[in-house]
Amino acid sequence: VQFFQVVGVGRGSAGLTVTATAGLNIVVVPTVTVFTSFVLNPSFEGSAPGVTPIPAWTGGFGVNDASGPYLDNGIIPDQAQVAVLESTNTLSQQIYALTPGKNYWLQFRYNASVSAAAAVDLRVKLGGKLLATINNITAAGSYIGDVPFYFTNIVFVPTNVSELLEFDTSPTVAGTTPALLLDAV
Repeated sequence: VQFFQVVGVGRGSAGLTVTATAGLNIVVVPTVTVFTSFVLNPSFEGSAPGVTPIPAWTGGFGVNDASGPYLDNGIIPDQAQVAVLESTNTLSQQIYALTPGKNYWLQFRYNASVSAAAAVDLRVKLGGKLLATINNITAAGSYIGDVPFYFTNIVFVPTNVSELLEFDTSPTVAGTTPALLLDAV
């Protein structure tokens, strides 16, 4: 018996060719398939709702599901949870395997909490460079399941193979505590 470890370095499939010598009996010819995604945990699953770390992400306030309290309006875009960024906050993740000079799309769904009763501004950065600013975000609807979250599509061209993706929020009006809801990155 021979054990071996495979490290996936890119998307695709590969087979391992084993030549039978010295009377070896080859029972299984292994095939390895690597699935990759530029954004890990884009739907913010894998942690209990509340103020909690979000797997694969740094920062943020936590996650909410349909039981709230911040996810109080709109249709959940993808799976069962959304990220919450309360007040002034940053949610970030290092993105790998980019091709410098190639066009990419960054798509995501966003909303604001009704219960926070305040608007929020969002700045999206990649590698420290501002990609987009979305100002004065208010609740898309008035209760769970009524209307879709807002959607945006940003075209960008990376300058490095790896870049830090950041979602930064801040209150539109000083002294308020708005909550941005983010999903389906």
